[in-house]
Amino acid sequence: MKANELMLGDWVRVKGASPAQVVMIDQYDIVTSLSEHWINESNLEAVEITPEILEANWFIKSGYTCRCVHNLADFDNHADLDYNLKFSTFEIKRMKNRAWTVRLYMDARYVHKLQHALRLAGLDDLADNFIIEKGGTQ
Repeated sequence: MKANELMLGDWVRVKGASPAQVVMIDQYDIVTSLSEHWINESNLEAVEITPEILEANWFIKSGYTCRCVHNLADFDNHADLDYNLKFSTFEIKRMKNRAWTVRLYMDARYVHKLQHALRLAGLDDLADNFIIEKGGTQ
């Protein structure tokens, strides 16, 4: 995992530690919400997406697919978010006033990749407030 591929708020795991959010980024190092010092990218691991993580973020499992039922604050927008558990692919369909549609299909086995897709689709609030532990806070 490369530090310069991460964004503020992304979830990562420092080897041997609990997942934490990125709060500062340099070219090869980051600072997380659980640390006060710079951590080299060689000590970082991606957090894998699990059904439990998806459930904690408003996704409901139906067969091989999890569909997000997150209620968007802007009711003029509608977004369908589907995650395929078997193939680790993510699809976002977003419509604004039914005038246009954006579809993103991407390989998203890791939480930070899913966060990037959400931000790309304009769902920053969902990406920035992503929850790792069910029933808990970030």
